[in-house]
Amino acid sequence: MKSLIQFFEESVEKFISVKLALTGLALIFLTIHHNAQYLLKLRVRHILYIVLVSYMILIGYEILLLSWVI
Repeated sequence: MKSLIQFFEESVEKFISVKLALTGLALIFLTIHHNAQYLLKLRVRHILYIVLVSYMILIGYEILLLSWVI
């Protein structure tokens, strides 16, 4: 299987497509198992909230970086 860097070297569009597909599949898997417990009392539902907040922080950071470049 190719790594993400190989997709990036081929084309940016292919890299973005693969990355979004992998993220989407992971979120679907976590959503299906949202009531499952992980590490004793941590529910997958809470992991989804952590992922959501992390992505919001990442997007904010990327917007900040773009504002410095533009």
